[in-house]
Amino acid sequence: MSEELDELRHLRFDIHACYKEYKSAVKEYRHVARSVVVKERDIEQKKAHLYDEGLINGKNAEAREAQARFHLNVDFEQLDTLKYLEAQAYDRKEQAEIDIEYVRAMLRVEELASTYRMME
Repeated sequence: MSEELDELRHLRFDIHACYKEYKSAVKEYRHVARSVVVKERDIEQKKAHLYDEGLINGKNAEAREAQARFHLNVDFEQLDTLKYLEAQAYDRKEQAEIDIEYVRAMLRVEELASTYRMME
């Protein structure tokens, strides 16, 4: 019985830690995702200004995009970095979700084992 209680205490601690990590991961992911959206909007506004100034005037979409990237190189580098951070944050959030499911499954196994022992 003491081992069972120890295992349940351990699972309780694991559940708490998993949810704490999940909360932190979701918060980080949402923050970075919002930063990506803001940067993309900023780039679009700057592109519009470049069009107005006549600095983007390519004959096709590829040429215009190349001109935009030339003039907004730093902004695009920042966007690339934010997208990389967003992917990392998403991976962290997914891992936290997997950890939660694992702990839930372990808790269910303990519940079933306890029920089985009570039936003996």
